[in-house]
Amino acid sequence: HASKSLAEFYWWSAYFLVQSTLSEVKAGLRYFRDDVMLRLLEETEGFLEARNQQGNIEMSDVSFNDLDDDSELLTSISRLYAMFQEIAPATLKLIGAYIRNNPGQFVLIED
Repeated sequence: HASKSLAEFYWWSAYFLVQSTLSEVKAGLRYFRDDVMLRLLEETEGFLEARNQQGNIEMSDVSFNDLDDDSELLTSISRLYAMFQEIAPATLKLIGAYIRNNPGQFVLIED
């Protein structure tokens, strides 16, 4: 979902952070040994946490319009999103290849 637009990348990143599911996404990247995407998500997480020093972002506080109202946020998220778009195709190929090479870990075929 995060690859469709800059605003969605920002919103989904904040959502995963707020919902404490970013750690699960990172665990998945570790499982597939995608260190490049993992580093990017950790950088994104660090940026968002630093931006919200209190650590209490509410999803009601996060809006697509945040990017229009905050030039520093726009600049930082734009840089991270550009990196995400560059890295994401390799991540999808890596995960796809792993699943194709290890189908027994993901699919149970019964006769």
